[in-house]
Amino acid sequence: MKNIYFLWKDAPFYAVYIIRNLIDNTKYKIKLITKIDKKNNSSYKKILKKNIINTGSKTYSSWDKLKLGTPDVLFVSGWRYKEFKSLIDYSKSKKIKIVSMIDNNEKKNFRQLIGKYIFNTFFKNNFDAYWVPGESSKKLLQSYGIKKGIFKSLYSINRKLFYSKKNINKRSNNFIFVGQMINRKNINLLVTVFKKIFIKYKHLKLFIITNNYKENIIPTNFKKNFIIKKNLSPEAINSNFNLNKYFIFLSKEDHWPLSVMESLSAGNVLILSKKIGNYLELKKTNNIFIKDFKPKNIYKKIIEVLNLDKKKLLKISKKNLILSKTFGLNSNLLAFKDIIKHIDER
Repeated sequence: MKNIYFLWKDAPFYAVYIIRNLIDNTKYKIKLITKIDKKNNSSYKKILKKNIINTGSKTYSSWDKLKLGTPDVLFVSGWRYKEFKSLIDYSKSKKIKIVSMIDNNEKKNFRQLIGKYIFNTFFKNNFDAYWVPGESSKKLLQSYGIKKGIFKSLYSINRKLFYSKKNINKRSNNFIFVGQMINRKNINLLVTVFKKIFIKYKHLKLFIITNNYKENIIPTNFKKNFIIKKNLSPEAINSNFNLNKYFIFLSKEDHWPLSVMESLSAGNVLILSKKIGNYLELKKTNNIFIKDFKPKNIYKKIIEVLNLDKKKLLKISKKNLILSKTFGLNSNLLAFKDIIKHIDER
């Protein structure tokens, strides 16, 4: 039986469900090795039981120091995390098969041009396969000269947590944003546009679900319209998706925002920036996509959405629900099996 380890610094909560699903549906001995805080460690252990190891502030230079057998396959997030560098170097010296998990999407900018040189000089020969979320990340690796061994579906939706509970036309005519209140997510632009919306539509609301509330961003005279919800569980986020019709995400850039796919799975109508990594998977849908970040143009798009009739809303919602099925945990499981098969055949 193969030992398969995931070396995942700051492993996000959704990674726990992905790995739990792999453990439950394969015959491999799978473990998550990560560096997380005590609170997350307790939550993660409830799901993964003995299959998680939190390294904390310690660094390790070999697997035996972690009291683990040598892995047959090592999945690694990132290329240069100093906390795990010794373990990765040790694994390379033992000719362990290594899979790079990368979610950077293709931007065609100067930084990625330099990144291509760095990758081909220092990292290209480190990996036996690559696991990416979607088409944009695949295109990035292909631009770096990688021709084989790229697999998609790194991230997936837990459809037991995120699903539609209510017909779109029975939900409130309000908007929801899920993410950090930071500049990269265009939070100030979002607030600016909705201040104008709320002047015309005084009854509307924008629900902001976040884990880093910034009080100074929300104008005091619109506090009845901007509804802040902090640190919600996945179940509570899904309930909010199902209470409201529209999901909006205007990020300046994002590798693969999972909240977008979770709202897709809940059947919301989406208003999205084209700068997100999952745009290529969604661009053929009837959702609304923002080409530029001019407040006037975004305002017009939101008004356009508010004027959609019930038939159109239901059509978009149903198509989103159908599409979301292709991003479930099973797609991740099938990709994982394909990666192991690819490595076995090398």
